[in-house]
Amino acid sequence: MRAAFLPGDGLRTAMTATEPTGGAEMAGHVYKAAAEARPGEAVVELAADGTVVSWSATAASLTETPAEAVRDESITTALPGLFPEEIEATLADADERGRATVEGWCDPTTGQPFWGVAVVAPLPTDGYAVSLRDETRRKQTSGERELLANVAGEVAQAESFVAGINTAIAEVCNHAEWTYGEAWVPDEDDAELTYLTGHAADDTLDSFAAASETVTFPVGEGLPGGVYDSGTCEWIPDVSAEPTEVFHRTELAADAGLRAALGVPITTDDGVVAVLTFFLQDHRETDERLAAVVNAVAADLGGLVERKRIEDTLEHERALLGRIFTASPVGLVVTDTDGRILRSNREAAAILGGGAYSLTGETLA
Repeated sequence: MRAAFLPGDGLRTAMTATEPTGGAEMAGHVYKAAAEARPGEAVVELAADGTVVSWSATAASLTETPAEAVRDESITTALPGLFPEEIEATLADADERGRATVEGWCDPTTGQPFWGVAVVAPLPTDGYAVSLRDETRRKQTSGERELLANVAGEVAQAESFVAGINTAIAEVCNHAEWTYGEAWVPDEDDAELTYLTGHAADDTLDSFAAASETVTFPVGEGLPGGVYDSGTCEWIPDVSAEPTEVFHRTELAADAGLRAALGVPITTDDGVVAVLTFFLQDHRETDERLAAVVNAVAADLGGLVERKRIEDTLEHERALLGRIFTASPVGLVVTDTDGRILRSNREAAAILGGGAYSLTGETLA
């Protein structure tokens, strides 16, 4: 879980960048008292050098770190990743402006990572008050909206299904929590699924990806085959714990450190045309949020397949009509509303132009 620090709306008018020093000192008490009164708000008191003086029960719960473990430690150690290593600059900014705000992923030693937005305000005595609140959901929602918008735009411009699926998988792996993603498509006989493409978050998964390229799944077997057969999503909390008849690559996944997996069908009006599978490196029960992201991407890819199918059909029809037009033994002419010839075949040119090969640009009398 992730966290963030945000002051309440009622405090914002009192804490401005131009507030005098006296107001800034009072602000620390205001922040501390207000934060302590708000449910879920964590409060930390710092000494003048940025070391922890007090650590509220909410802070202990949020970080899964007891007060005694962080007391007298630098706030950069207590909340690693959230504050810059050179904490002096942040404290100086708080002194000058009345408050300083930092935002980012925090990775406590004993707890789960969280997104934090921290507000630091000076106290009348030498020290600072820090308010802390968990805002992970807000950050995730914002990031997912941006990701889906990017994927939708890039898929819409893709030149082919393979190009679109490559882009989509890479975007999802690079900007969501998924470690590895891949796509599977049916063979010509619609009997087996074969590997189409994949993307790994880092090169430690190259061996898993390479091995997967040689694997096939009969329809109804394994994660890709099962999803293709049912046409529905499937979540596996830990593939390394599944028997090979459920997940065929159990040993490969275990060696690569892959655990939770999700399979999602890419569908069109004609049914399932491909399957996306994504992996996490931790055991996890069904995560509706992550599944929703992949479902949305699969829907975009389904739309891409339909668009490409229509484009291919139109291109085929244009090519066929072109051949018929050219080979027709009858003279054919296409004009605009003013009678200007846009296209003509050889027979028309012979009849109307006295043997000229093309009448394009001429006007019918």
